[in-house]
Amino acid sequence: MPKEGASFANCVILKITSPSEKANCVGWYFESKSIVKVQRNFHTKFNKPPPSRNSILSWHKNFLETGSVLDKPRSGRPSTSDSDAERIRESFNRSPTKSTRQASIELRVARSSIIHVDKHVE
Repeated sequence: MPKEGASFANCVILKITSPSEKANCVGWYFESKSIVKVQRNFHTKFNKPPPSRNSILSWHKNFLETGSVLDKPRSGRPSTSDSDAERIRESFNRSPTKSTRQASIELRVARSSIIHVDKHVE
């Protein structure tokens, strides 16, 4: 345990920037074309540590490409196809005591997919 008053210099601080803060940064960058001015404005207005140079340039680029400072939609986790789910169900109907590891090898499907389908069998 750290002693009272100990320094936490090695702590990681997660900085989350809201869409309105990002929009302000993009606007300031359009006006001044200066990263340092954007960072100073940010710190003055929001009383928070300013975003990095790379963040500001990334938001600016994203705005030019999409017209928005919001993050692009993520692809998401791939789902198990209906045909794979059916193959998994048939395999376990034939051999109910088969291990998920063995089924994964035989069907060439990720073990996590087999577990997912197995949990949702009625």
